[in-house]
Amino acid sequence: MDTLIPNLVFILLFTCPGFLVSKAVTLLNEITNTEATDYDKGIWAFFYSFLVFILNFAALTLLGRHIYSISQIANALDSFSFLVKYILLTGLNCVIIVALALLFIRYVLFEFKKREVRKKQNALLRSYLTVWEDIIRGKIGLIPNFSDMCVEIMKGGTVVTQGIIQTYSTSRPSKKDFLLTDVEAIRVYLDNDKKLDDEDKKMFPKILADYYDAESDILIRIYNNSNLLKNFGEQEQCEPSPHAE
Repeated sequence: MDTLIPNLVFILLFTCPGFLVSKAVTLLNEITNTEATDYDKGIWAFFYSFLVFILNFAALTLLGRHIYSISQIANALDSFSFLVKYILLTGLNCVIIVALALLFIRYVLFEFKKREVRKKQNALLRSYLTVWEDIIRGKIGLIPNFSDMCVEIMKGGTVVTQGIIQTYSTSRPSKKDFLLTDVEAIRVYLDNDKKLDDEDKKMFPKILADYYDAESDILIRIYNNSNLLKNFGEQEQCEPSPHAE
């Protein structure tokens, strides 16, 4: 019975600081996961309690108390003066651990989470880049042959160029290189289409799709070129053969 009360006091002084530190870290830090289970909270509380005890033990040793075991600490708690000093030492070490925990969470875990978010965002952006690759490779069936694709390229709302895609570089998906042909003719056709009300008379009666690169603010407008190809075909049929007699 002589050692029962000091042992109970030691157990309280060992367990309570961990829960206090855990609660303080949760209240003072907005990054902490609020969905942690009671089991997780208990594990963290025990971990903090262990850290507080290690700091207390190290401080008592450095102060020359000649304490080398847990039982010696428990027996020493029978002294009121030692009990008060141990409680004050525990409070000080709790403050130190809370400060260290907040610094660790803010400057280590927060940076780690930011890097993870950036990785996900970059992966998402890379997935957007493949949309245009899929269009060029015919995976998105807008037109049968990309070499017949008529496009209008705009940046910041201003038309940069129009034309029929002749060549497109696919080796560097992060950088798009185009070779457009019939640029002046397509510009004239598009300008004339704006003045026509009859859809059947327009060279480009319909916009098939808009590809927008949000990172560089570039809009690539893909037109339905069926009327254009039909017109070209009729022109070729009307032209006399150079070998005709």
